[in-house]
Amino acid sequence: DANGSVVNEFQVIPNNELPGPISPNSSRTIDVIYSPVDDGVDEGTLRVQTASQSIEIPMTSGEVVANLEVESSVNFPAPEGTSGVTQDINLLNGGLRAIFVTALEIVRADDRTQASPDFSLADGARRSFQITAGQSENVSVLYQPNSGQGSRAVLRIGHDADNAVNGFTEVSLE
Repeated sequence: DANGSVVNEFQVIPNNELPGPISPNSSRTIDVIYSPVDDGVDEGTLRVQTASQSIEIPMTSGEVVANLEVESSVNFPAPEGTSGVTQDINLLNGGLRAIFVTALEIVRADDRTQASPDFSLADGARRSFQITAGQSENVSVLYQPNSGQGSRAVLRIGHDADNAVNGFTEVSLE
């Protein structure tokens, strides 16, 4: 049906020329949009009815994935004064389904069981949120050297994207 039918996640875009006659040696285009609503593989059939026959065209999607795209390391300039330096780290959802960020923590680079004394999430930073497909979210990190033990840490991002390693993505902070 070329009049805007929706079946599962496949939608035929309305076409004012169809239904209608198609002259010999000419063609018409039927546009179909795929809008996934879940993670699974989807299947559908586009049926085209002519005066003499019915043609079935199978349609199949791949699995819908979500990928968290983030820089692997972020370098902070030396702060001037005691206020520290804040930088935004952009978390981009490069996939087709939402990503749920469940945890943000900053730990020492040499001992991931301890919080970093020099890096922290900026005031007001949310520690859990959702990033819809194709959208991004900034996480603000404050670098304020206090320890005298070096300036390296790791931002651990807990999330459910398909490219998470054991549920996390890590960003080196230097």
